[in-house]
Amino acid sequence: MASEGFTVKEFFDSFPVIKVNIPGGKVIKWFPSEYFYEETHNLYCLTVDPFGSSGSMVIGGSMMRQSMYIFDLEGRQLGIVRAH
Repeated sequence: MASEGFTVKEFFDSFPVIKVNIPGGKVIKWFPSEYFYEETHNLYCLTVDPFGSSGSMVIGGSMMRQSMYIFDLEGRQLGIVRAH
């Protein structure tokens, strides 16, 4: 919870940037402002959900919030650009 004594920025800064390695040596940075969402005033929840019993996680749209994703289905490629 981001409250008593620190700001929302300080709250987000207290969590790591998650680095996701993808084939080809590329790294996608997933920032706390993307993997948390504000449920109610100053109450933040994690955006990942467990998927089945395999231990896999569904990250979905939360990872796409501050990036542009370009899907090239014919070329079987994915382009990702940070939106600033």
